[in-house]
Amino acid sequence: MEERKDICEGYERDSVQQLDKLAKDKNERFPIYPLTYIQAVYDARTKERLDSILWKCNNVYLPWMGSAGDTRIQLPFWMRRKGIIITYKNLDEETITEKLTYDLCIADDFFRLDSSWTRITDALPVGGNITIGSNGNWFQDGVDTGFKAQGPKGDNGQVPHLRLAGGYVKYSYDEEIWYDLFPLIDITPSVKVGEVKTLPAGSKASVTNVSGDKDAIFDFGIPMGNTGAKGEKGDGYDLLGFRDTADTLPSTANIGDAYAVGTSSPYHLYVWKDNVSKFVDIGSLNEIKASIFDGGRADSNYGGTRTIDCGGADAYLV
Repeated sequence: MEERKDICEGYERDSVQQLDKLAKDKNERFPIYPLTYIQAVYDARTKERLDSILWKCNNVYLPWMGSAGDTRIQLPFWMRRKGIIITYKNLDEETITEKLTYDLCIADDFFRLDSSWTRITDALPVGGNITIGSNGNWFQDGVDTGFKAQGPKGDNGQVPHLRLAGGYVKYSYDEEIWYDLFPLIDITPSVKVGEVKTLPAGSKASVTNVSGDKDAIFDFGIPMGNTGAKGEKGDGYDLLGFRDTADTLPSTANIGDAYAVGTSSPYHLYVWKDNVSKFVDIGSLNEIKASIFDGGRADSNYGGTRTIDCGGADAYLV
């Protein structure tokens, strides 16, 4: 039976039984792959796993997961970086060492692609001081290996399609299968109103973003308008005549109707406010310009008996 064992010290593939696990909630079975030795060993002092220690040395060994792509994506996201070297052994007794050369995206669908990796052949064992010489070849411990560090230029990649859905920016190459690129909240701006100023009439309105980033704060400058047309004459008071005493004032009147009350100067001016307050004493009159009186006309028209004769000129009651 020994001759039928494969490189994993198990029996050849035609006689190997795949371990799987039943997911009861989905009633489906999933393959189970064992951990490698370096994934199961921890540093007793720091509790750091061996593969994490090897990652610091830029070389991680991965267990075979049935395909090169599925094997590569076992590497945790925090370990994924340009230049990382992985080693794995497939079921064809081939030890494969690869270096990540694509660094624009570390998502699984990019990370599993053959075009994202450069194969390091058995002729160039990993280890020692690896450098690139002036001739573009790999040098190991100062010795030219004869292998070019940069491979031939590849074909242009596919142009992805983008769309917004489910709170994410998504991309796809066939517009059928979509992958999350990043949350939409990372690029959704906010807009706030900052200071609002009044500018001189004739100025141009202005809007200034004072935050300088996607979360905008706008200051507004708004010019004053031109001077408007003169409004209609407002309601003042209308002096209707004289009364000797306040109790002789009319019981009803219009707002603004006024009477001078008294028998001699200084008279008190009473103005009708409203139907509740009625006539209100707003103070004494030390001087009244009486342009409504013409000379020689008696104030009997206004309920009084006084005659003011100024020869046709405006009269003043003092």
